[in-house]
Amino acid sequence: MEFLDQDELATLTGYKHATQQREWLEDYGWAHAVNAAGKPIVNRLYARQKRSEEHTSELQSRLHLVCRLL
Repeated sequence: MEFLDQDELATLTGYKHATQQREWLEDYGWAHAVNAAGKPIVNRLYARQKRSEEHTSELQSRLHLVCRLL
């Protein structure tokens, strides 16, 4: 099983510190575990799927907005 590395977590959450990363993941409903050092662990496949779902949702929202404006 592969997990996001610290740089990827920082890019995803916008935070470098583990506490803030965990808070972001919890606030946005991302499944994760926490290792013995208190750092969040996110499965790479799960992250890919979650980003895809969010991107699809965002595109659908924009399309709905454009249709309403027309």
